Amino acid sequence: MPTSERLLTRRDALDLLLAGGRGRVAATRRAVPIIIPVTFGVVDDDVVFSPEAGEGRDQAITDAVVAFETDKLGADGHTEWEVHVTGVARVLDDATGLHRFRLSSPVVTGWRSRS
Repeated sequence: MPTSERLLTRRDALDLLLAGGRGRVAATRRAVPIIIPVTFGVVDDDVVFSPEAGEGRDQAITDAVVAFETDKLGADGHTEWEVHVTGVARVLDDATGLHRFRLSSPVVTGWRSRS
């Protein structure tokens, strides 16, 4: 990591995620790594996400160890910060019928550019 960046605490990383947005989940399907675009939010310090539709995506995520990542690009095109969360994705019961998952994890890391 270049010296112009600083590591984030768990709390700082979760605070950056509070606004929600778009991110990516890395999982495996039939032993092949896949990257799944998701929309996300934060509930009680857990990442809650919905994958974009695609064959086999729910099966690749359900009760599996996954890695979630999101970032923010600045006006200059450079990344201002990144947050990563690794853990087991659990199906979130939802009356709306949406496919949503909850990622509870002590493994929340990230970095932020120094201003």
